[in-house]
Amino acid sequence: MKSFRPIQTILCACLFMPSVSAENAQEEFDRSWRFPAIAIPRLGTPPLIDGAVTDDVWQRATLFPALLSRDPLAGDGAPPRERTWIWMGYTADAVYWAFRQDLPPEEMPVKATVVDRRDGAEGRDNTVNIQFSTSPKSKWEQFNISGNAASQIYDRRFDDGSGKYWNPNIEYRSQKKESGWEGEMKIPFSELGLATAPGEGTEWNCYFYSAWRK
Repeated sequence: MKSFRPIQTILCACLFMPSVSAENAQEEFDRSWRFPAIAIPRLGTPPLIDGAVTDDVWQRATLFPALLSRDPLAGDGAPPRERTWIWMGYTADAVYWAFRQDLPPEEMPVKATVVDRRDGAEGRDNTVNIQFSTSPKSKWEQFNISGNAASQIYDRRFDDGSGKYWNPNIEYRSQKKESGWEGEMKIPFSELGLATAPGEGTEWNCYFYSAWRK
């Protein structure tokens, strides 16, 4: 029986910067790899959410630095053998994430056991997980959203202390690849209780982790 372990993580502050290009955004984050501040550009057009991270729009989004290994590799904080790629951008009405989870040959082909049920993939399948907060009072524990390789999502919110499933209107698609799998996600700002896009310099605390079943 396989166990479930987070393998790669990054804790950072995402700064909404509509005037920053993707090329400049790559140079804005703190390369010390510890709690970096990363600039997130505003996208001129939204990406198509079809599960394939091939849209040219993602070239104008921010590509995060490599996540750091936690488990099962020895040596916390070491670069992973296989990278998880994360992109982020936003438009006037929504925030967008894309990710690609590369896997070693012995873990291929990727399998998803939860294929038709919301809020069931976390802890059962390979997932990429996003925990973030739009409020500086909540650190990064306000919202928790993850997706698996079968276009299924898991979501919870913690700002009210309940940890309840909150079932926001999230658009998410994923697909399997020869090297692993990838997905795209759109979350309207209205689903996060925001009337408009964050203003320039607004900071969201974010924690990302990539996990697979071992």
